[in-house]
Amino acid sequence: MYTVTSEDTGRRIFADAVGGLMRVARRFLSNAIATAKAQKVTFGAIIFVLMMSSLMAVAQNNTAGTPESVVSGPPAVNSIGMNSTDVASMIAKSMDDKLNGLTGSTTLMGARDIILGVGLAIGLFWTGLKTMVAGKGIGELLGEWIPILITAGVVTAFTTPGPGSAGNQIAVTMDQIAGAITGAAGGQAIDTSSVQGVIGSAVTTTFNAVVSVARTPQRTEGGWSNIAGAIASVPIWVFATIMKLVTSFIIVIAMCIYMATAVMAMVSIKLVIALAPVMVPFLIFKPTAWLFDSWLRFLLGASMMKLVGAFMLSLTSGLMSSMVLVAQKIDADSAAGTYDTFTGDIVLFATILLLSVLAGLLMAQVPSISSGLLAGSAGGAGFSGLKGVSQTLGAKAGTSATSAGGRYGYDKGIGEARAARQGAKDAAGGFSTGGRQYGSQRASTAYLRGHAVAKAGAPQAAAAAKKANWRD
Repeated sequence: MYTVTSEDTGRRIFADAVGGLMRVARRFLSNAIATAKAQKVTFGAIIFVLMMSSLMAVAQNNTAGTPESVVSGPPAVNSIGMNSTDVASMIAKSMDDKLNGLTGSTTLMGARDIILGVGLAIGLFWTGLKTMVAGKGIGELLGEWIPILITAGVVTAFTTPGPGSAGNQIAVTMDQIAGAITGAAGGQAIDTSSVQGVIGSAVTTTFNAVVSVARTPQRTEGGWSNIAGAIASVPIWVFATIMKLVTSFIIVIAMCIYMATAVMAMVSIKLVIALAPVMVPFLIFKPTAWLFDSWLRFLLGASMMKLVGAFMLSLTSGLMSSMVLVAQKIDADSAAGTYDTFTGDIVLFATILLLSVLAGLLMAQVPSISSGLLAGSAGGAGFSGLKGVSQTLGAKAGTSATSAGGRYGYDKGIGEARAARQGAKDAAGGFSTGGRQYGSQRASTAYLRGHAVAKAGAPQAAAAAKKANWRD
């Protein structure tokens, strides 16, 4: 005879409970599969069961104390063997190749020869004819021809193909100045002579800044050993995560602004140097010399924009480095008790966000600063946010006041005269006063007065119309 023990009773209770759960699960699945929506749930449940079964099978095959039996070594990962900097360098190198292909075009050089030859011939012929007609000697003729020949030499110097041309030398000089300035400001010179160097510097700075923000320490920590501390740390964890994401986004936007500005400056420089054979020869003829002036101004503006952008990138790199120092300082103060943990985290991430916004503003000011340097004005070198808002509000208020004053003057003068004349015409045509509507009380009163006078008699109407015509 089998004796039922307490252990058997516990097993029976467990078996009954499991059986009940299985019956409930079977009924639930039967009802769920009957609907179209439940098919997705069923598929997901099957996938989940298969995943759990696989995990359990791996766990059962692993022996205790020998985790190496599951993974004997690092998994083999098939990758392209490149990082973000390498990809950016490849793209930038292809752009450099395309831009370098613009220079040295035989078609443009042929156009240079035609324009220069025609301009030189016209200039020499015209000055010679003018000197001959005026009865001047050979000295005066040479005085007219020498400036033209010197101008032709300047054109040749600017349009000579290769790195020895004057346009290329201007660009190289600006690159050297940019390297010297960035080296003095940030400790490392930034290569601005190619798109590859510009994009490589920007990508490196962006990557280092984002990594620094992501690794920013957080003083408020909580673990599951202290449930109250873990719950209390959730808000500050959410705050820190949001601030890191926003800061990283602003940094990326700032670097995108810089790369767009720098790449456009590089493209502009290459394009303007490539167009030198077409634009520079017009210097030989005075009425068209403004084309050369525009070409040279454009070249200097693009070079200055690239220089200012590199300087701002150097400052931004310094700001990114200061982020790490600020994080370490606040982290040390929080650990020493100078700040409490919540205050330390708030001050830390607010400061980092402020520095990232400052970096973005610096990058956004590059075009205005470069234009101000060439124009000799520092008006675009400051932050115009509040100034722009105040000027906009003031302009709107002034416009409203001007409109109100102008409307009053119009109603007082021309508006009343036209309304009175229209009232007289309506009265002469037999129209009533109900068909006209005016926006001001003065015009309406003048209309009614003119209508009434016209009805009273023709002489009065004629006098009113004459007065209205005089005022109009």
